[in-house]
Amino acid sequence: MEDRRRYYSNKLDEEVRQLEIYKQRHEATIVRFKNLENGGSNVRKKITSLKEEIDNYEKNIESKTQEAVEIRAGQRDSELREKVNAEKNSHKTKKREAEHKKHEQQQESQKQKDISEQYYQNTRSAIYNHRKKGWDMKREYKWFTKTCSYIPDYLEAKLAIMPNNRGYIWRNIWLMGHKAPERGQPIIMLERKNKDLLYIHEHDEYESRVYEKRGKNKKVLIKRTPRRPRVQIRF
Repeated sequence: MEDRRRYYSNKLDEEVRQLEIYKQRHEATIVRFKNLENGGSNVRKKITSLKEEIDNYEKNIESKTQEAVEIRAGQRDSELREKVNAEKNSHKTKKREAEHKKHEQQQESQKQKDISEQYYQNTRSAIYNHRKKGWDMKREYKWFTKTCSYIPDYLEAKLAIMPNNRGYIWRNIWLMGHKAPERGQPIIMLERKNKDLLYIHEHDEYESRVYEKRGKNKKVLIKRTPRRPRVQIRF
């Protein structure tokens, strides 16, 4: 407690010294104003105001001086304890607030870092996917043109006389007939798997069907898939 008495009494002494300086400055200002010639009412008002402030300084000086004396004598120990406890609580509160603010700032910083990292990864991924699509398209087109160069002459001859809604699936490529399509007829694609096995793919507006035909046997339906109806927009 002795340290606390010394701390607060010295603090009051410092405040008293500062008040004495303010008081002396005001007194010096009053002297200067009184030495002015033809000061008038404004100067008198300023002097009156300065004297009122000097009175307040003197009251504060007297009050703080007395308080310092009582603190050194141990007469205000209970007040000092309350003040110390209040300062400790205030310090704890400020510390908690500072830690909470620091935590929020760290969270916000991490959030912004994560957003930036995610944006970077998304951008990088989008660029890679775009390039990959370009590479895939070039590779597929190269394969397509190369494969098309091997189409047998007999298939070319058949395609030349077939309607455009019929054709062959050859090496996973759809080869359509060269003539005008048959109106109202489904798309029919023939896919030869081997010498005795033929798949027949039929596609109309409502469904896709796959038939299997072995040798000279009748075709057999092996798969049926509904198709989504096309949305027609009327104006």
